[in-house]
Amino acid sequence: MWFAAGLLLISALALPLLSLRQPSPDTEVALIFAPGTSQDAAMAGVAMANGRFVRPGAWPNVLIAVFPNDLAWRDLWSIGALVAIDPLAVGSCLISNGAAS
Repeated sequence: MWFAAGLLLISALALPLLSLRQPSPDTEVALIFAPGTSQDAAMAGVAMANGRFVRPGAWPNVLIAVFPNDLAWRDLWSIGALVAIDPLAVGSCLISNGAAS
């Protein structure tokens, strides 16, 4: 039983790590900002990097965006994004029920 629980835990931790990625041009990416970041602040950060807001995430500090060119990790960190991940890999956690506020 402990073996199965360990495998489940490893799998739960591995999926987000495997889905980390830098934004590619014209490809949707989920950006996770620091807890407490408002959606307006996150959207302003995306705009500073010439990105386009696509849709909100499940929380105000998560959103889906598209960028016209490659961005390095330091570019993402400079706009306040902590992590960039594939939105399809963890989509059930990132989809919002409502519209952007």
